[in-house]
Amino acid sequence: MAALAQLGLVPEGATAWPSSTSSARRPSSGRWVSARLRILYAIPSLIVLAILLFFGAVAWVIAVVCVLVSQRYPEGLWRFLLGIVRWEARLFAYLASLVDRYPPFTLATSPVSPAAPPSS
Repeated sequence: MAALAQLGLVPEGATAWPSSTSSARRPSSGRWVSARLRILYAIPSLIVLAILLFFGAVAWVIAVVCVLVSQRYPEGLWRFLLGIVRWEARLFAYLASLVDRYPPFTLATSPVSPAAPPSS
């Protein structure tokens, strides 16, 4: 502590860290219940996402062939794969408790972020 005070990082006589801490511990059962319910609620979306990922892999192979042959990425395939990636990101953000709203069942891209608070 004296060395830090000499360097000017901590004022003389001050303590860098409190010597004792006290905190009231809240019961954490609510967090676990919420996490388990989120997993249960996400099962239908996970099933649909698994099916979409299969078709997305097929679309990706078709897109690779199109790029190799015509040197163009078909916009329809690009939008489909973009929708799958966004669906996956919205679902994983919901499962990680980053957002409270359930992710929509849509591949459409919208200008409003699903993480944005609802407008009142």
